[in-house]
Amino acid sequence: MTTEKVVRLSDVDLRLAEEFIEDLTFDLFACYQCGTCTGSCPVARFGGEEFSPRNIIRLIMMGDRDAVLHNSLIWLCTSCYVCEERCPQDVKPPEIIVKLRNIASKEDILPDAWPDIAANILTFGLMNEVGEYENKVRQTRFKLPELPTPDSDTIKKLAEKIKFDVLVHFKEKSGEKE
Repeated sequence: MTTEKVVRLSDVDLRLAEEFIEDLTFDLFACYQCGTCTGSCPVARFGGEEFSPRNIIRLIMMGDRDAVLHNSLIWLCTSCYVCEERCPQDVKPPEIIVKLRNIASKEDILPDAWPDIAANILTFGLMNEVGEYENKVRQTRFKLPELPTPDSDTIKKLAEKIKFDVLVHFKEKSGEKE
């Protein structure tokens, strides 16, 4: 037996929804919670109800800022856009997710692994370092070309310009090769 949380209309805080309405290119309140987005979501297939674009939108509409900003879906979303393509109301969950990630980042609500991922991006130009072994597997097993080495200096300059390094609290390790 599950217990539903009763929400009183007088307790609903619309400030988060209003913050979204300013920047979105669609009507957030057009969502009537049909669940097409969640039924289409590859992350939701493996995560159950917790990983639900529909719930994220509902939490925004209900003004539950803490629950929505601490929901791991905003970091697990693959940005595949299937939910957006299938939405009968033209609501754009990926746009919502990006905005939530930006708000969460500014409020220093980041997943535990994020600093390591960001460090890899700033150091190697990729989320994971690609070495000789990975390139050999790409070429022999999958018949794919070798990945080019990203220009880490350009990536670092861009990161500094957009303050990505500050946002993710990146500090280059002393003695580390660039």
